[in-house]
Amino acid sequence: MNKFSATIISPEKTLFEGEIEELLLPTENGQIGILPNHAPLVSKIAHGEAVIKNGSSKDALVLFGGFVHVLNDRSVIVLADSAYHIEEINEKEAQAAKERAEQLLVTKEVRDDKTRFAEIQSELLKSITALKALRKYRKK
Repeated sequence: MNKFSATIISPEKTLFEGEIEELLLPTENGQIGILPNHAPLVSKIAHGEAVIKNGSSKDALVLFGGFVHVLNDRSVIVLADSAYHIEEINEKEAQAAKERAEQLLVTKEVRDDKTRFAEIQSELLKSITALKALRKYRKK
């Protein structure tokens, strides 16, 4: 099968760099699949699961915002605001973060501060996204 070059990076690290057959990404308009010879594209990444496919092998990541740029020279660059391999997610920590965020969102102090409310909502969304992906892709 044809392959294309993909690079997935966040400010902290390079999560993937290599030749792949398919890349599934969460965008603001829904999930997209990128195959070799995909049309050029720039799109905003949403919070969600990304899957790197090579033959029967799949590598799952969780992305939290960013951009994807599909170039016409058979390469894709994903610039993630934040991203993790599924194996890097600690379920207990993610669950605790979710519960903390849920508790904070109902406090008067947070509800009255729009900026803080938005920050806590974002943390809640990140923890829910991480937990959902972890439960879907973890090794059984």
